[in-house]
Amino acid sequence: MLSWGQERLAREASVSRPTIKRMEGLKGPGRSTAATLESVRSVLELAGIEFLPEDDGQGPGVRLRKTAARLVARRADAINRLINFQIMHNDREYDCTLRSSVLDALDGKVPGYATAADIEAAFDRHLALILDRARKVVVEGLAQDGRLSLWPEDFPEIA
Repeated sequence: MLSWGQERLAREASVSRPTIKRMEGLKGPGRSTAATLESVRSVLELAGIEFLPEDDGQGPGVRLRKTAARLVARRADAINRLINFQIMHNDREYDCTLRSSVLDALDGKVPGYATAADIEAAFDRHLALILDRARKVVVEGLAQDGRLSLWPEDFPEIA
């Protein structure tokens, strides 16, 4: 649904790839801690996955939330210390801007991503959270003419 591999899910959830592999195996997540399960579930929910309870004997399941934002493209600008990206939300495309200072704060680093590749790597590490915040700005009607900027205030995690 998200086109993520085990490596990406592990990175987003801050767990090891072998942990994800074990959770996906025949025995399932049985040996995983509650914190690990919650981390993986939270990342998946932020990315737009909805967990469904058992219903009419059909068993539990998952689906992609209709309102999830999906990344279309991204391009970092190291000179201006920002990343421009496009998202698709409810069949509409939005042009978005995020200052790399937000990524610095999310990573707990002092400013200083030296290259566009560094900025894009930081963006990718926090993609689920960024997409969720961009979706929230759109849903709240704060995107103007299909454009939006995300600010530190949009991320309570760094306040």
